[in-house]
Parts: sequence; C-alpha cells; structure tokens
Amino acid sequence: MKPRVFIGSASESLDVARTVKGELAPEFDVSIWTDEIFRSNKNTLETLLTEAGSFDFGVMILSKDDYTKSRDKIFDSPRDNTLFEFGIFIGRMGEGHAFALSEKGVQLPSDLFGVTIEEYDKDAASGAYNNLSVCVSKISRLMKESLELGWLGMLPSTALAIGYFDNFIKPVAESIASKISVEIDGASRLLRKLYVVMPEDLDADMKERASVYYQSNLLKQIQMSTNHRSRPLFVTTKANSENYVDAFDLPTTLSGVDKAIDMFLRRGYVGKTERQKLLEDRELNNFRRVLGLLIKENAYARKCVVVISEKDEIPVERRGADPVTRSM
Repeated sequence: MKPRVFIGSASESLDVARTVKGELAPEFDVSIWTDEIFRSNKNTLETLLTEAGSFDFGVMILSKDDYTKSRDKIFDSPRDNTLFEFGIFIGRMGEGHAFALSEKGVQLPSDLFGVTIEEYDKDAASGAYNNLSVCVSKISRLMKESLELGWLGMLPSTALAIGYFDNFIKPVAESIASKISVEIDGASRLLRKLYVVMPEDLDADMKERASVYYQSNLLKQIQMSTNHRSRPLFVTTKANSENYVDAFDLPTTLSGVDKAIDMFLRRGYVGKTERQKLLEDRELNNFRRVLGLLIKENAYARKCVVVISEKDEIPVERRGADPVTRSM
C-alpha cells in the first residue's frame, strides 16, 4: 500500500494541485480535495478532521488567490480556507507530515514566519511554473524520510507495534539467540526463526483468524521460557536435519486498531465503509513498518525474526506434517 497524500488548494489553483499530484503519484496514493473527499450531507469541518486522520500526509497549495488589506497596504494572499486546512492537518499530523507549498510573493500569516515553506515561482508572461517540480521533489524526500521513522499518530498502530515488539518479539528473539530448547512431543528442539504473520486486513476477529492460520498450517502450541515468563508459541513439529524448528505468530494485538477506528469514526452501523478500509490499510501498513524498524535496530531480532504475509506459503519442510497429508 502506497502512503496516502491529501492535496488542498483553492479552485483557482487546481492546475497546481494536479501538477503536484502527477509528480507524487508514482510513489504515493494522492487525492486532491475535488476527488470526492467532500460528500453530500456531510459537514465540511467534520470531514476535514476525519480526513486529516485518514491520510499519511497533507500538502496545501498557498497561491495568490485573494487580496488582503492590512495597515492600508494590499497584499496577494492565499484563500482563507486553505490556510485553515493547513492548520488542521499540521495539528492532526504534526509538522513532519503536513506541508505547505507557497507561491512566491504570497503574504502568509506571521505565525508561519521562521517555518521553512517551499516556494514555487509562476512566470507572469507564460504562466509556467518555473521550479514547481524542484519544490515537490523536496517535499517528497521529506515525506520518505518521515516514513523511515515510527510515528505516534492519532490511531494506535505505532504504540501497538512497540508494545508487541517489547513484550513478545524481543524476549523470544533473545531466547532464540541463547539457544533455549523447547519440548515438542517429548523431544527437545531448538528454535531457528520467529515468523511474524501479518494479516491482509482486519475483516475478522484476530484471535479466531490466528487460530485458523495455526490449524491450517498444522502448527503446534508450546510454552517457551524467556527471561521474564513462559510464552505460548506455535511451531512446526517436524525438525530439519539440524534439529531446528520455526515459530509463527499472528499479532492478535491488532484487534486494538479495529476498535480504535470504530471509535474514531463514531461507527454506528454494521459493515465497513471505504474510508474505514483505508484507515485499516494505513494502520496495518504503519504497524508493519514500525515493527520492521524495531527489528532492524535490535541485534537479536535482526538475526532471527522475519515478517511475512498471511498469504505467504510456508515452505513444505517447515510444516508440521508430510506434504501429502498436510491441510491447506
């Protein structure tokens, strides 16, 4: 899933917004405010607040769409509602996820003095935008840098990923590195890898979904001792030639994302809207990204923890049964 970007502008600046969308589209899922963001029978402010929590980034075009008179001087200024939207997005997302793209010479509020804002220049004669691509490239680079950081957003995927790593992955990885043996059907085995199985969506109860996954892949539940306490693990029962088995875990903690989204959208209905599915996809993507960063930074986890998809095939030699009789 590509990171989602919202572009806001005045009607007069839609050509700039479309150009920015075209520049970002190869690497981001970009929506302009005209792309059915504001729907019938929906309050505009409520929509903006919700959308600011639905996107990963926001880019506001602050162009010379209005005039402002201040102390007997007239200035070119951006449309008020675009500035308002920028304030909403920067308040919801933080400065690393909300950006303004300003036309050179536009008068901005003094609150934005000292804030680095990319400026594009419009040629008065031809109407061409001389350095718009350069400005968009800089914003794109900043957005990519933000994606390399765990972001504590309005929804809980980052916090859940940190808790899951600290309370489960880290102690299990340390035990694997210490070559602590586990008992499987009366035989002593060593764990080689821990596979974190990411679900494709949040459309079912996570505990039930995990049970189905373990059963369909003939994984056996065991107890593994770690430095703090004993932990349940689901493992393959057939060791390889070096007496190793692999463990698998589908993070049921992700059920917290589903509940948080319901509260965020004040859901009072059965089924899922397109917006809810987009939020779920974003949070799943962020959970996996943060988890990957934590694994990469930990010496033990980096060697033995692998994140896979629920749909990925488990190699035959790691399954718990003979390939002829295994359940799919």
